[in-house]
Amino acid sequence: MKKMIVSASFLIALINAAAAAGNLSHSFLMDQSEAKRAKLFGEILTESGKACVGTKTFFQGKDSENSAYWSVRCDNGKEYQVLVPRSVDAKTRAMECELLKVMGLSCWKRY
Repeated sequence: MKKMIVSASFLIALINAAAAAGNLSHSFLMDQSEAKRAKLFGEILTESGKACVGTKTFFQGKDSENSAYWSVRCDNGKEYQVLVPRSVDAKTRAMECELLKVMGLSCWKRY
């Protein structure tokens, strides 16, 4: 039986390539309970100037760049679609669901 010797730098490159292909922030959110995820999204929205205590989340899907789209309902009745980009260096963006509704889209539909 042949033994395979793999360098540490090769393994690091392989791990980095796998991480780059995915969306680590989205994976983290998927691993959370609904209550924890709602709390996290509420904090993200509040930090961006949109007062929110998250009460419900819904994963809508991913786009061709592997960015994830989530819907968030707040305790004040506001609802947002939140873009969770693949790159941890990119900004998370939020849009009010009412605006999406005007464009004929829904925050609570899987795409």
